Amino acid sequence: MFKFLDIVFLQLSNHICGNNDKEQLEIIQWQIQQRINYLKINNLNTNNDPELFQSYEIHRQIQNCIAQNPNDNIEILSIMLIVLIMILVFVVYMVKKLENS
Repeated sequence: MFKFLDIVFLQLSNHICGNNDKEQLEIIQWQIQQRINYLKINNLNTNNDPELFQSYEIHRQIQNCIAQNPNDNIEILSIMLIVLIMILVFVVYMVKKLENS
C-alpha cells in the first residue's frame, strides 16, 4: 500500500525546472546506471525496484524541463534556419551556374 502511495506522490510531484537541468540529467543517468549495475550484481529484479522507478520518474521530469526550455528551442531553430539558408544559397548558386553554361 505504501509503495503505491509513493508512486502516486512521485508522479504528482514535479521536478522544479532550473538552469542546471542538463547537469542534473547527467547525474540521474549515472545514478540509474549504478542502480542497474547493483541490481544485476545482486541478482535482483529491476522491474520492481522502487528506487529505480523513482530515478526514472525524476529523469522523465528533467527531460520534460529541458524539452520545454525556450532557450534550447531557440538554439535549435537558429541552427535549422542557418542550414536552410545555406541550402537555398547553394541551390541558387547551382541554378546560376547551369544558366551560364
